Amino acid sequence: MDGKTNPPVWLKPGALVKAQHWYGVVEDVAVSENRVMVFIKSPKGVVRAQRDAAEWLEYLEGQIVPAELGYPPFFPVDRTHHE
Repeated sequence: MDGKTNPPVWLKPGALVKAQHWYGVVEDVAVSENRVMVFIKSPKGVVRAQRDAAEWLEYLEGQIVPAELGYPPFFPVDRTHHE
């Protein structure tokens, strides 16, 4: 073993991810002996007026996950009134 932490296979540049309660696109992944860091570009960064709308986050299993496709996450729907 080379002493590095191994990121999940799906965690690579271009992947659409959900990080806690927001969505973004993976721009870069950095791996060291101790941690995996993910550079994520998101609308949250634009709202915060960050220079490039991206930020480095440490990958923690369950906190950054692949985004579910097929249902727009940007429009919450109360399904209780439609049943």
